[in-house]
Amino acid sequence: MTEYTDPMENAPQHAASAPEAADSGTVADGIPGADDTAAKKARREAANLRQRLKDAEARIEAMSTQLAAYDKAEAMRVLDDVGFANPEDAFLAGLDLDALRREDGALDTDAVRAKGKEILSARLHWQKRRLPDLDQGARQSVRTSKPGWGALFD
Repeated sequence: MTEYTDPMENAPQHAASAPEAADSGTVADGIPGADDTAAKKARREAANLRQRLKDAEARIEAMSTQLAAYDKAEAMRVLDDVGFANPEDAFLAGLDLDALRREDGALDTDAVRAKGKEILSARLHWQKRRLPDLDQGARQSVRTSKPGWGALFD
């Protein structure tokens, strides 16, 4: 019967083979001449950068909201020109402004106009009501000449 031997028992002991656990001090403790001023400065700079990032994100969010409102107002103007009685109805029918943007991100008013006409042709009851022409009788011709002193003698 052979006797069991531990392989680690005969292994050479090297100082570099297993890293020692670092003590609870900071990294600056191991560097001669280093003090906390550099660490404080780095923390202040990091806090400043975090605050600037939050401010920039807030500005981007505000500008995105303004751009969305502008694009919706522009689309409403175009839909009013197309003939909608209430341009908001187009959004109920599934008009998606994000799908009608050009490659550069700007709203394509021609695409909005075409989509509006498509929606309006399917839902004729959303059109503006046109009042019938109730003017009867003979109409006077419109003068095309500019009035001047000679018009007083006619």
